[in-house]
Amino acid sequence: MKLTVREYVLYSLPFIVSVILAFLLDILSVLGTIYNLLLVSIFTFGIPIIIFCLPYVLYFYILQRYLKAPFKNTMIALLITVFGFVVVAIGVENFYKPVENRLYFSEKTTNLLTEQSLSLFEKETGEDGEVLKWETTSRKAVWNEAEMTSIQQRRYDIEIVPKNSANEEAQHYLFIFVHGKWVLQSEP
Repeated sequence: MKLTVREYVLYSLPFIVSVILAFLLDILSVLGTIYNLLLVSIFTFGIPIIIFCLPYVLYFYILQRYLKAPFKNTMIALLITVFGFVVVAIGVENFYKPVENRLYFSEKTTNLLTEQSLSLFEKETGEDGEVLKWETTSRKAVWNEAEMTSIQQRRYDIEIVPKNSANEEAQHYLFIFVHGKWVLQSEP
């Protein structure tokens, strides 16, 4: 049985709407929720995954009744939808960090924030400084044992030391990306 354009649209609608909503709501939060759901599903025999998929099953069941389509078409559409989610999740996993590095952690941004840190260091200490090291933290950081979330803030941590001084104590300047701009985090 050949599908019409209308049927293609109706069958692909849940996938398209879900992906658009995931990106609008914050794709990293959605992925974190899905990963947590998978983790819980391991210990609860897949019940959370079944509950998560129920709206899609219900939609495809209603669509099957409405279109009077064979059950095979409905199952194929459901499997393609789930496979599509997996492909989107893998794509975000692989491509998010390089895109984020290009957009937020560019050489221009690094130069701007290190210059700002150097001028702040000179104002605070009255000495010339040099950058000892700088580190970036992606919004999608690697999970570690202490923190079971992949969501963090984008950060630049810049260490400045005096150029010509016996005092080798470094000062840290932490910049956090907030509402579209880099903001110096104030000391607690």
